[in-house]
Amino acid sequence: MTTSSGLVFRPASERGWIPSNSAGYGLNRSAGRDLRTSQSWMVVLQRSNLLADGNSLGMGLGQPAFATATRNGATTESEVWAWEWWYRWQVSDAISVTPVLFHLNNPGGRQGGNDQFGALIKTSFQF
Repeated sequence: MTTSSGLVFRPASERGWIPSNSAGYGLNRSAGRDLRTSQSWMVVLQRSNLLADGNSLGMGLGQPAFATATRNGATTESEVWAWEWWYRWQVSDAISVTPVLFHLNNPGGRQGGNDQFGALIKTSFQF
């Protein structure tokens, strides 16, 4: 049996120079064989209407679920980090294009693990 709880904070956003931000934290407890507790967290900053109405620049940082308490001497993992940066360009009322860059530090939680980098372009159509 696994239980999970989390908290997300999103303040009201207003137009202006102050970026909108979100933060979240997760705590999971498990009755599984080796894992007792895992945690995760994230922080996101986004600046809306940057350079033009509808455009936005953002960055997210966090750690995906990582083991913090184990049974039977299993190792914990806490050195996994995920970064993401994006810029949404509102081409028209119905089309937006969002290039995204991301970086995973030490995926898999192994010491000396290889960092991973990636990029994508998301195109959204609204009808």
